[in-house]
Amino acid sequence: MKGWAGLNLLLLLAVLFSAVFLVNTQYQARQTFMELEKASQHGRALDIERETLTVEKREAASNTQVERLARTELAMHTSPAFHLRFVRVPASTATREGQP
Repeated sequence: MKGWAGLNLLLLLAVLFSAVFLVNTQYQARQTFMELEKASQHGRALDIERETLTVEKREAASNTQVERLARTELAMHTSPAFHLRFVRVPASTATREGQP
């Protein structure tokens, strides 16, 4: 009978150990899932911010925005047509200057 008591105690300890291990594993899985969800939300927020910044960059680089800033902040203006002079550059010179 003593052998059975030792075996029962050993089995009880094994069951308790496996139950604690199972609870710990489930807790770690839950924590990992919560971290994954938080990282996913952060990734979505970064995607939205990137899209917003791309739109703002495109808007800031538009011709009308650049022209408005040049007029208001730099006090620049367009030259009248009679002040403009156009120069023709021969095609052979233009291709040579474009190469290093």
